[in-house]
Amino acid sequence: MPEFFDILTYDTEKAIDVLDIGDVYEDIVVLTTPLREEGLYEFKFSLVGTLATTTKAMFFQWRIDGGDWFEIQSEPKDVDDKKTVDYFFPVRFADPGVHVIELQGRKESGSAQMDVLFADLVLHRVGI
Repeated sequence: MPEFFDILTYDTEKAIDVLDIGDVYEDIVVLTTPLREEGLYEFKFSLVGTLATTTKAMFFQWRIDGGDWFEIQSEPKDVDDKKTVDYFFPVRFADPGVHVIELQGRKESGSAQMDVLFADLVLHRVGI
């Protein structure tokens, strides 16, 4: 049986000042892990974004290993709001492998400038 700290891993990638995001999805940050063992992992992302309007939305989508995209949206209440988005969930990998996690963003068509001031992706192993 492996020691507890021998099975834990922690992979992260971050982006700062992804500015003037358009109305077509574009990469904000991509995390590519080293070879990781099968097991239970926790995926997390957090970001801070701005959109200089109150009538349009910011959209974000993510996927793991080329799978389905999952999308959320956020609409600022005030034009100078810094919107935060935090999300996490468990994922089980049945086989060893290199994992690619993509986080993308876009603004609603016709919106004012959208910026992502900070974004962070995290994948860490939490069990066998």
